[in-house]
Amino acid sequence: MMKMYRWILYSIMVLLSVSCKKFLQVTPRTESPEELTYSTEEGFKKVLTGVYIQMKDTSLYGKALVFGTMEHLVSSWDVRQGSAEWGLNRHDYAAQDVVAKFDSIYTHMYAAIANLNALLKNMDERRGVFSSEMMYRLVKGEALGLRAYLHLDLLRIYGPVPSKQNASPILSYVKTVSKKVHPKVDFKTFIGELLRDLEAAEELLGSIDPITKYSLLQLRNPAKNTPFDPADDFYSHRMLRMNVYAVKALMARTYIWDGDIHKACAIAKELVNVKDVNGTAKFRLGTDVDLGKNDFALINEHIFGLFDHNLEKKFDQYFASGSLKKGNTPDAVKRQLYGNVTEDIRNNRLWEMRILSNTDRINVLKKYNVQEYGGKEGHGGIVDEVELKQIPLIRISELYLLLAEAGEENEAQLYWNRYLSSRGLPNRQLPQGIPARRDEIMNEFRREFFGEGQAFYTYKRMEAMANKIIFKSPTSAVEYRIPEPLRETEYIKRIYGDEENN
Repeated sequence: MMKMYRWILYSIMVLLSVSCKKFLQVTPRTESPEELTYSTEEGFKKVLTGVYIQMKDTSLYGKALVFGTMEHLVSSWDVRQGSAEWGLNRHDYAAQDVVAKFDSIYTHMYAAIANLNALLKNMDERRGVFSSEMMYRLVKGEALGLRAYLHLDLLRIYGPVPSKQNASPILSYVKTVSKKVHPKVDFKTFIGELLRDLEAAEELLGSIDPITKYSLLQLRNPAKNTPFDPADDFYSHRMLRMNVYAVKALMARTYIWDGDIHKACAIAKELVNVKDVNGTAKFRLGTDVDLGKNDFALINEHIFGLFDHNLEKKFDQYFASGSLKKGNTPDAVKRQLYGNVTEDIRNNRLWEMRILSNTDRINVLKKYNVQEYGGKEGHGGIVDEVELKQIPLIRISELYLLLAEAGEENEAQLYWNRYLSSRGLPNRQLPQGIPARRDEIMNEFRREFFGEGQAFYTYKRMEAMANKIIFKSPTSAVEYRIPEPLRETEYIKRIYGDEENN
């Protein structure tokens, strides 16, 4: 009998094509006893890398939580009546195929958390295996930040609308490796656990993270005889790892979800004003020039993203095929999403009409269309299309919109104007009054993060009615509290295995 909690899962691909009884059980590509895996620094690094691989699974940020399930909840794509996606559009959380989708998300999230907890459990016990204090702090800081990232999305999906939170237990904040049921905690306790993980991560990463000392160009192009010549590749491409700025941005997300706008704005202001080594913005807002070079995801805005070498194939599979489309003419997108504003660079650059082999016309989002980059020059040093294969998880534009929504009036207008200018739009006054300003930002958030899985969370946080949700039928049901799909005893069996049958 093999107790799964004594075995470490790394370089993970989650296998779904197994029997019903083993549905969604995590299967490691490589298995090794815990003491062997954590006997070397390389073992810790492989486990952490394995979590990033898990996050790119199509049940998580490789599809469902970015351009799949979460986008269907806000009617981003055309759907076939009676399909699972149709059920998602209608927020029919009792439908069997909808339940299966949220089962999958829930279990994969907690499986990734279980691997992080196994790693963190061994960090201090085996601290001596690390070659340097810096590497120890990077690995532990990233793991704590990722644990918080995953838990926050669990809260945003399965937790209550923030304005309706109370003292009732809602979800488990899991910090240990155990087959015992983890007690659920209330909203405020959950937020407190999140912030403790993020504060610890910030303390570990703050003074040593290479992203604070080197430019994005240098981090993308480590080389001998240059200012950035790291002894380990683990130090490079920090925008594709849970870096210290990503930790801070996640704090801002957490505070705005909790309603603490002052703390959220203070962090957002810090991040939009972070300077690179040459005095320019560390994470700059993208422009029409970037889109004109086929940088459709605006990767220099990414505070945190995931590298996905399959992104080109995913574009062909889901977008170019017509599986994810919006209409058979540009009209709906131009009119409803962008309000017929012709200056908007996203309206002009991010959508295209395609004709399928059966002659059907489809309107397709190009955000994940990875083509050869049209120019090597420019801030950030994009070299070729490989650099563009990034799934955006946190972009600097989110922080600009947070400041425009919740900042003091004059300051909010300043950041709003900067944001509008980057999108090719003329300056316009923010509406007077909190409800009107929030409506404005809510609509802009929808345009900005179309196909990134973020709109549902904004609509939920603001408790938007159906008639406020672009593309959703005004008469359709809106239910933001997604039922927790599994009893914890069941997901523990799926993650760790059923001991009676192992």
